[in-house]
Amino acid sequence: MERGADFLVVGRPLRQSPHPAAVPRGIVERLNAAVLKALALRDVREKFESLGSEVAPSTPEAFGEWIRAETTKWGRVIRERKITLD
Repeated sequence: MERGADFLVVGRPLRQSPHPAAVPRGIVERLNAAVLKALALRDVREKFESLGSEVAPSTPEAFGEWIRAETTKWGRVIRERKITLD
């Protein structure tokens, strides 16, 4: 995560708002609709872009697939390079 202005910007690209897997589907859909509505506002998009985030609105399903792909990719790097937390 990157520190920017008075809030945190979640990586690059900004695709969706993460949440625990157990959140009910209806809440996920409402949250997604609110995020998409906010990201449609020019000033919101410009703020994120000025902080280095590529705004790429998505569906919860596409975001989940992106998370799975990133986990697989970086998990492989961590295992191959034997990276540990010290």
